[in-house]
Amino acid sequence: MPNKEYSLDFHNRNNSYADSILLKEYDQAILREFPACKQVLITYKGKLIHEFTSPEPKVDSRMPFVNGIYSLLIPFIPHLEDTMRNNWGEAWNGRSVTKCIMSALTGIALEKGILKNLGVTLGESFSDVPGDKQAITLRQLLTMTSGMPFTDKIPEMPRWLKSKNWVEYLFSLQLICQPGEKFSYSSGNTHLLAAVIDKYLNGKLREFAQKELFDPLGFGNPHWEIDPQGIPFGAANLFLPIRDMLKIGYLYLQNGYWQGRQLISQEWVRESTTPKAHASDHFEYGYAWWLRDYLLPNLQKSVNVICACGWAGQRIYIIPEIETVAAIISKADLWAVNENLDKLLGEFVLPAMENIQHA
Repeated sequence: MPNKEYSLDFHNRNNSYADSILLKEYDQAILREFPACKQVLITYKGKLIHEFTSPEPKVDSRMPFVNGIYSLLIPFIPHLEDTMRNNWGEAWNGRSVTKCIMSALTGIALEKGILKNLGVTLGESFSDVPGDKQAITLRQLLTMTSGMPFTDKIPEMPRWLKSKNWVEYLFSLQLICQPGEKFSYSSGNTHLLAAVIDKYLNGKLREFAQKELFDPLGFGNPHWEIDPQGIPFGAANLFLPIRDMLKIGYLYLQNGYWQGRQLISQEWVRESTTPKAHASDHFEYGYAWWLRDYLLPNLQKSVNVICACGWAGQRIYIIPEIETVAAIISKADLWAVNENLDKLLGEFVLPAMENIQHA
């Protein structure tokens, strides 16, 4: 059992904290510093306490031109459509938030004995792995330490998505360093992880995700892009409503426990959210989760934040110490400064939630 299971209500706003000056200032800062943001939901102890919704998110003036170019390419590269799409109705493209879903599914597969351990290699999972990649382990794929090159920009991403076999294309790329040598972010890692798990599930990863995670969490049947071989895109393009993103946050805040069931083992939740690689000046990296200690000078303390980060301003923030989960969805903007969202969290949201906790 977790320390606490929360009674969740993400629809009826608790107005007890509506007069928080810091949260009102946060809304204005979002409009100013991340205008592409569509919506922010902040919850405390399972209850919605703050909601920001932009009626018309603003993107850089160059984005219509970019979108026009992509629309011309889609007939030739159909998989670009989901990559550039913001939403299917209320379901939003979580982009790399999907990686944290893959992390959760990895933990479940380990618990059920589908995977024997994280030392399983690409070489023992596939017969056609080039020599330089045979020793890459699932752990290295999860922690972005496999040496795979960055696949997430132009022209690399369109080339990858255009290929007839995404896994074989990734196998053809040259490593930038030896496996295990250093952190090097690449969406290729998480798609290879998905391919391995799909292999051990006899091609049933999507069904496994539905049964073990999506159905228990009440997700319905979310749209998740598949590659030409039918493997779910392990790195991105799982579309979820923002309130379902909050559910992911609470699943982890509750140590994998959900409505009477241990969906993910407590040990996996702890391991997933413990630093495994140094990612940047501000972030450590766990098993697909970004981890940061925020120093709050006015309170003379630091607060640990666990984050699912998706390109173009998709976020799930989990702050265990303050019993807070927040989710953010935004429109795609190549020129948006994604780091501004993380900066504003530290400047406004964390101090506000500390004040609320100790009110």
